[in-house]
Amino acid sequence: MHCMITISDHNNFFSYGLYHLFKSHLKICLLVKTTSLANETDDGFIAISFCENVSVTLKIRDKKHMAKELASEVVIFRNDSINQLSSKVECIIANMLKHGHGHDVIYNDRGVIKLTSTQIKICKFFYDGIATKTASILLNLSEKTISTHKRNVMRKINVINNQGLYLWIEKNKNHYF
Repeated sequence: MHCMITISDHNNFFSYGLYHLFKSHLKICLLVKTTSLANETDDGFIAISFCENVSVTLKIRDKKHMAKELASEVVIFRNDSINQLSSKVECIIANMLKHGHGHDVIYNDRGVIKLTSTQIKICKFFYDGIATKTASILLNLSEKTISTHKRNVMRKINVINNQGLYLWIEKNKNHYF
């Protein structure tokens, strides 16, 4: 199992400090097995392995790129205390262990979702690999309308990416399709 927590500052000293914090101070209370620090392009990553196959990647992002993350992920801020940092990571791990997944794929707990017939058709097209342009021709709708319907479905079922939508359709295809 794997999840990602975003750090709100692309400061090398801050990320290096967090790396050492996990490597030493939080190692015992959070059962950290290994910690590694890596850099990829403009974003840095701190990978932390916990008990069994649970790992958390701390993704270091510049503040100007934070709008998307603030809506969808746990974010660590520079002024967070060690206790806040520890509790955020513990909360993420507990959620992963409880639900069996990280934040990338969020399953809906509300039961049956009401989708319109158009939304169901668009989901079927998406699942079958039909392009937005082809779907727009088949349904006599604009590509923007198709995209909006797809986004509305994703909002209803509480997923944040295409993979989450695909997995939700796979899980619920007998009920809707």
